[in-house]
Amino acid sequence: MNTITCDHESSSKYLQTLFNIKRSMHNLSPTAQDEQWLAHYKKILSDDFTSMNMANILALIHPDFYTKNGESIAELLNWKNNNKFASGILKTDQCQAKEYTGIPCIFNEIPDIRGKCQADHKWPNSLGGPSILDNRLILCKFHNGMKSNDISHFNWRTAPNWLKEYHCKLYRLKS
Repeated sequence: MNTITCDHESSSKYLQTLFNIKRSMHNLSPTAQDEQWLAHYKKILSDDFTSMNMANILALIHPDFYTKNGESIAELLNWKNNNKFASGILKTDQCQAKEYTGIPCIFNEIPDIRGKCQADHKWPNSLGGPSILDNRLILCKFHNGMKSNDISHFNWRTAPNWLKEYHCKLYRLKS
C-alpha cells in the first residue's frame, strides 16, 4: 500500500484542513454513518499523523473510500474490479455525450467506433461523486478524454437526490 509522508508542516496542515472540512460536513446533521466516520477520524488522527496510509487518508477525505457494509478499505480502493459501475458496458451502448455537452456524439453513427465506450462519473469522483449506476455516464474515448472535473456542464435541474443532499451540506457548511 502507498504511504504519504508529511515531511513538511504545510503538508500536514493541508491534510488536517481537508479532514476538518470533511468532519464539519458530518457534524452538520450526523447520521449513524457520520458517527462511524467521526469515530474512524478520531482513531486515525490519534495515530502518528506524519506517516499515514493512503487508504486511511482517502477513507477520511472521500466517502466512497470509507468502509461500508463490512468491506475493507482495500476492497473499496479496488472498486473497479468488483463494481457494476465500471462493468456491464455493452457493445450496443452509445456515447452519452449529449447528456454531458448537449450535442450528440458523431461516433455513434460509425459502426467500428460505436460500442467502444468507457464508464465515467457524471458528478466527478474526485469531488465526491459516488461510484453508483445513477452517477454513471457512458462516453466514447474522445468525449471521455474531453471531460474534466469542471462541474459547469453538470445538469443541476435533474440532479439525483444524493447530490442534492451533498450540496445542502456544503451550503450549510459555507453559511
